Formats: sequence, structure tokens, C-alpha cells
Amino acid sequence: AVELIECPDLTGLVQRAGVGDWKVADYAEEETATSSDQEADDEETIHVRWHNSWQDAVDAGMDKPRKSLWPTEDNSKLCLNRCIRLWPQDQDSGGFFLAIIRKNR
Repeated sequence: AVELIECPDLTGLVQRAGVGDWKVADYAEEETATSSDQEADDEETIHVRWHNSWQDAVDAGMDKPRKSLWPTEDNSKLCLNRCIRLWPQDQDSGGFFLAIIRKNR
């Protein structure tokens, strides 16, 4: 068995705690007609849609939603709040997810 242990403070980096619940986004395209003095062209507008559950995504027509994208029912047992998320915009770097995993005997 394994367990997540608390990540140490990383001095000098903006850190965000891990989360145990989240929504999943996808992009929906809508065709809109625009008019101009020269010629009317069709444009595609991209909208972000957020889904609370796999069933919500299926109902909204998300392309190939996978159940593994959403948190499980017993997600609180994972203690994901012990992890650290480093967002790229917080320190002008890449984004990272940090977790320290200890193997129990």
C-alpha cells in the first residue's frame, strides 16, 4: 500500500493546495453568421463548457468523455490536499503537480 504525505513548504514559489473536487472543461463550437459591407462570412466561435459530472458531459454532447476525468465518489480518502500545484502564471514557468508518495510495508 502507498500513502500521500504532506509536501514541505517550497520557499520562494507560489503554491496552491491540491484539490479533491473539480469540474471538467471542453470546447463547444458554434457557427455564427456575421455581416460586413463586403461579404457575409461564417465564423466559428469557441465556448468553454464546464461539466460537474460525466453524465452532465454526455448530456451536453461532449466528444468522448471519460469517467476517469472526474473525481471518484470516495476521493476524500486520497488526501489530495497534501499535494501541491504550481501554476505556470504564478512564477513564469511550467506548471507542475507535486506529490510525495510513501510505500508502506
